[in-house]
Amino acid sequence: MANAGVQLLGFTLAFLGLIGTIASTILVEWKASSHAGDNIITAQALYEGLWKTCAWQSTGQIQCKVYDSLLQLPGKVSPVRLFSQLSTKFTAMRMLYKKRQSL
Repeated sequence: MANAGVQLLGFTLAFLGLIGTIASTILVEWKASSHAGDNIITAQALYEGLWKTCAWQSTGQIQCKVYDSLLQLPGKVSPVRLFSQLSTKFTAMRMLYKKRQSL
C-alpha cells in the first residue's frame, strides 16, 4: 500500500510540473520593461515572451506581435524555446508510459 501511495504522489507531482512547464512556456512575461515618460498618460509597458512580444499602454490597449521568423528572435530565446518544448513532450510521454506500466 505504501508503494502505491508513493507512486500516486510521484504522478501528482509530475502532473503539477507538467502544468507549470506548459504555463511558463505559453506566458508572455519572460522579460518586462516599462516607460512612463513625462506623464502617466503616456505610460507604456513592453513584454517579451518565447512566442510573441506585447506592448501595453496606459489607455488599456494591448498590441501583440508574433515572431515571424527564427532569425528575428533574441539570442537566448531560441534554445529556451527548444528546451521548454522538449521538457513538456518528455514529461507527458513519461507520465503516459509510467501510467500504462502500473496498470
